[in-house]
Amino acid sequence: MDVIKQILSEIKEGKKVFKPESSSKEDMREFQSVAKLLVWADKEGLLDNAIFHKESRTAYSWYDHILIQNGLSQRGEKYLENEGKEKVDCPVCEMDASDVHFWDRGERISLDCARCGKFTITRTAARMIKRKGIEHKFSAWIRQQQTENIIPEIDSAMLKKLELELPTYRVTDKQQILLESFGKIAEIDGKPFDVIAPYDIPLAWAKDEEEFEYILRLLIERNLIRRLDGPPDLSDSFAFKFEITADGWSLLEKEVSSMENRSESSGYDIFISHASEDKNKIARPLYELLVKKGVSVWFDEAVLRLGDSLRRKIDEGLRKCRYGVVILSPSFLSKEWPQRELDGLVARETASGKKAILPIWHEIDRATLLQYSPTLADKVAGDSKEGVSFIAEKIIDALK
Repeated sequence: MDVIKQILSEIKEGKKVFKPESSSKEDMREFQSVAKLLVWADKEGLLDNAIFHKESRTAYSWYDHILIQNGLSQRGEKYLENEGKEKVDCPVCEMDASDVHFWDRGERISLDCARCGKFTITRTAARMIKRKGIEHKFSAWIRQQQTENIIPEIDSAMLKKLELELPTYRVTDKQQILLESFGKIAEIDGKPFDVIAPYDIPLAWAKDEEEFEYILRLLIERNLIRRLDGPPDLSDSFAFKFEITADGWSLLEKEVSSMENRSESSGYDIFISHASEDKNKIARPLYELLVKKGVSVWFDEAVLRLGDSLRRKIDEGLRKCRYGVVILSPSFLSKEWPQRELDGLVARETASGKKAILPIWHEIDRATLLQYSPTLADKVAGDSKEGVSFIAEKIIDALK
């Protein structure tokens, strides 16, 4: 936020009046961006007694001058002091980053970005994102992972895979995604929440701040959200306070109900639990072969859509499957999410007393599994060395 730092520095040095160069339309329009920053600074308590004047008294008119009577507040002084410290920009969106750490001689960086959230990325992957011009999609994807308490680790191999999977949403889709994000933030009917446009762009998968504010205005026009601290055209600031309207909550509840009805009407024979590193060699070929043979399979690529709650969809799959096919490999044993799936299957097997786990060994031996889990090592298992066709037949036999 170099511009706000410059403005606050000018105020600290004694500047008291901010106004456009002239009364021409071009100069007035250009001044509104400065006015928005000052409005935000005032709301954040950075200014001491600021007076904002508009050219007319309507909510939609432009600011024509702003008077800062007493300079910066103590909070404003502290903010400016902290802004003066050396910072690292996010390698994806170039916003301010904190909690920055470097590894592998500076090739790998972990950080907490004001826009994207927490993640780790290699410099090679960051350069690839810039070259491809898809920063906003990756920013949105990274931010989405935060809702599931996942801190992504992005390298060039993962980037290539994600690039093929990241969607291009229509504006109507982005409205629904943003409303669902607000629903998670607000949690309960009537609870207000804050939105800061430059930081919250990823919530709508928007390309930039202009598109994000456009989507906000569409939700306002549809009476799905209501602004509480200013005009609905969002012309006065880039920081807003909203609440979800009754119509908004009704729409969200209908969507949840629709998802639950779809879930209740269908189940799965098999849930395939695997590490992403094993997808190409064993998990996907097994899924494709089982489907050809008429088996109903929960497989992440086939079931999950971007925007879904990862934890909820996995829990649903585990609950509704007859058996969980667990592809045990060194990668599986090192990952958190696959082990959570296994824990869910073990708990179900223990509670029901019925077999629920069909293990498959992949590039792993019994000695390694014994160190991880003696009970798993003792289960009769398939082995990827036997071939996908043979494993599929053994699974089908178990389903009979």
